[in-house]
Amino acid sequence: MSPDLKAIAPKLTKLLLLLLSSDQDNEALTARRKLTWLLREKGLDSHDLVATLLASESDTGVQHADRHAGRMRNSDTSTVGWCHQRRHLLKARDQKFIEDLMTWRRPISDDQRQWLHDIVGKIERAEAA
Repeated sequence: MSPDLKAIAPKLTKLLLLLLSSDQDNEALTARRKLTWLLREKGLDSHDLVATLLASESDTGVQHADRHAGRMRNSDTSTVGWCHQRRHLLKARDQKFIEDLMTWRRPISDDQRQWLHDIVGKIERAEAA
């Protein structure tokens, strides 16, 4: 989890639980607005939050970058989130690809999955250096 998100984790937890569990529309909307404001205050957005929630610090991402054709799988989504957290280690072209995949909802191609797998390798090498 990023240091900025760790600092606000208790507030995030409270707001997310309220947002997801409230059956009162006004209460849920207020929680959503406060959540958005809290993220912006830290220079973050909902993409950063989702990427952090989907990615596990102990997950290298490699096992998720499989090469089978198909729709955007949970494993692909998790890998994209893992890469998005570490996008600062990437060149502009790879950053753009990861940003695009953050909102991608259609099946990814074998070539896209291979590129994602290659990006995982680049990040791992950069972190090891």
